Formats: sequence, C-alpha cells, structure tokens
Amino acid sequence: MEIKIKNLKKEQVRSIFDWNYQSEYKVYNMPSMDLAIRNNIGIVNDDKRDKEFFSLYENNDFIGYIRLIDLEGIISFGIGLEPNYCGKGYSNKVMPKILEYINNNYDAKEIRLIVRSFNKRAIKVYDKYGFEEIGIEYINNIEFTVMRKII
Repeated sequence: MEIKIKNLKKEQVRSIFDWNYQSEYKVYNMPSMDLAIRNNIGIVNDDKRDKEFFSLYENNDFIGYIRLIDLEGIISFGIGLEPNYCGKGYSNKVMPKILEYINNNYDAKEIRLIVRSFNKRAIKVYDKYGFEEIGIEYINNIEFTVMRKII
C-alpha cells in the first residue's frame, strides 16, 4: 500500500467539504462550500489550489490533502486526513512520504506548521517526525502550537 501525492482536483475539494469530524475534532469541519467560495479561502481558489494544495492517495483511494506554501526557504505545512483515516496509524504511512516530497521538490531549510494546542494526537505525530514546539500563537482567541523541523 503506497501513498501517492498528486495535484488536488476540484472534485476532491467538493468531497473535503463533506467530511464530518466528530467530538472535539469538529472544529476541523469545513464551512459550507458557498461560504468558502464567497470568502475565497485557499482551497477553493483555483490559483492557490494549483500551487499549494496536493492530494494524498493510498492506492486509488483519496485519503487526504496537504498544503505546502514556500515562504523563501521555509515551507508552511498543513494536512487534512479524511475522518475515516484519522487515529488509525496513517501518519506512519503519510508523514515519511510528505517529508520526502518536500525534500525532493523544494529548496527549504525548515518546515513550519501550526496545530490547535488541544490536538495532542497530531502534536505527538509531528514530534515523532522531528518537529519541535517553538511557541504558542493565538488566532481568533484559539490557541495554536507552532512547530518546526529543520531539514
């Protein structure tokens, strides 16, 4: 079972808006597609999607997406896994492939991410793959942990 990284297509974006996370992870549910289009959020903006968003496949199954923004030597990284793949060890398949993809496609010295501070499950994964906590940031009164990996 191999993980593949491909361009994110419009059909996949539509399906992402149907993902339904449960319990405390509900905060990761997308708003309505109409609202996202009205607000021109990155994933629905054709130019940003083509440059920054990539799909994750296991065999022929679309299992998630990543966002990679090149900030002059620092890659800003974000990930979303389809809810049925969360908490089931997919990070051990996905993270090595993502790190390899970044190394092969970007001239970067560092990868940075922010994660909601309550999400200990994700923080544990990032820690396992060499990310270190470097601070706390508040966005709209929500606490995020800032992490980085020197590459």
